[in-house]
Amino acid sequence: MDVAYSATEFGASRASSLDVGGILVSVLDYAAGTRTPPHENEGACLTITLSGAWRIHDRASEPHQCSRGIVHFVPAGVRHHSRFDGTVVRMLALYVCEERQTELQAAGVGLERVWHFRDGRVEELAARMLRELGTPDELRLLALEGLALELLAQSARPHGSLPGERRSKWLATVEERLRAEFRLPPSLHELAREVGVHPVHLARSFRACTGVSVGAFVRKLRLEWAEQQLVSTSTPLAELAAEAGFSDQSHFTRLFRARTGLTPARYRRGHWG
Repeated sequence: MDVAYSATEFGASRASSLDVGGILVSVLDYAAGTRTPPHENEGACLTITLSGAWRIHDRASEPHQCSRGIVHFVPAGVRHHSRFDGTVVRMLALYVCEERQTELQAAGVGLERVWHFRDGRVEELAARMLRELGTPDELRLLALEGLALELLAQSARPHGSLPGERRSKWLATVEERLRAEFRLPPSLHELAREVGVHPVHLARSFRACTGVSVGAFVRKLRLEWAEQQLVSTSTPLAELAAEAGFSDQSHFTRLFRARTGLTPARYRRGHWG
């Protein structure tokens, strides 16, 4: 059922939440300049940053920097506070109640330490959760509960440390350029030359951080853009496919159906009625 949590309870300017079997799934927006007071969560909390950047501080470690795609997990009872200094931040948050946490730990999902990492597989699960949140049918809660458990299990697997500061910066540069130029993306060699690394090193590091290759990342960006255009414009499908960077409409249709289970035309009809 829907849970009537106040946005201010999280320090957020806006919050939308659903309780799915003892896991509270929330989409939270934080205004620039927001600072949360030091506090402890009764249950474990996992966040995935969807946009913007922020910092979280706890007594056990240096401040953690969170930007788009970063997964951060705080166990129950760990005192921490957050700062949202630069930009508006949107995140997906999972709050795990004590009873559900006990069940997960008994199943081998470790929830006792702070996690901070990036993983493209977790990011994809988060994207699927967002799509389910926007699908108000009788199976939404069941689907969300399954995705939440899968996301927590994937997050609890060993990921190692985030790359060092310099590596993080050049990977962020690569990702931002791909996001800006996904219709006509630069070559791997051009990207490598720009950030000063070997193309092979770039390809391996990019996959390690995002869980996908550079090409798959660009394809995902094109499909996400096209998905938005289908519900917000009446652009003909052939023209939309060309604008997104696909070779032709049939190529676009094949990839879009693999992603959503629907052809672009059916997807548009479903949203326009």
